[in-house]
Amino acid sequence: MTQGKRTLTVALLGLLISVCTSTKLSHQKSETVKPSTNSTQSGREAIKITVTGTIQYKAFEGSFYGLIGDDGSRWTLTNLPDNFRRNGISVRMTGVYYQYATISTMFGQTLTVSKIERK
Repeated sequence: MTQGKRTLTVALLGLLISVCTSTKLSHQKSETVKPSTNSTQSGREAIKITVTGTIQYKAFEGSFYGLIGDDGSRWTLTNLPDNFRRNGISVRMTGVYYQYATISTMFGQTLTVSKIERK
């Protein structure tokens, strides 16, 4: 590969990463919060967000519950209460995610649920 092609590839990869990590959309409410001392994400910026959407059960990558936001955002959910582990229910939830954190699924950023209610 020539130097010019290599430079173009790196530039395009950087652009793709910056677009993919930008999950906060206009109608989501968010604020930066201090991570708890027992957090496994120490040193990363914790962002508290409220989002509405539909819970989805995904049977791939070991299976997990996700949320597809009304704005099209996608979240991999942790700390989801058992009574909300139902495919297709509409909810409003508040939780914390860590910007630039490594994710375990290709579905969306991990969101740790702290408050949830049916819409």
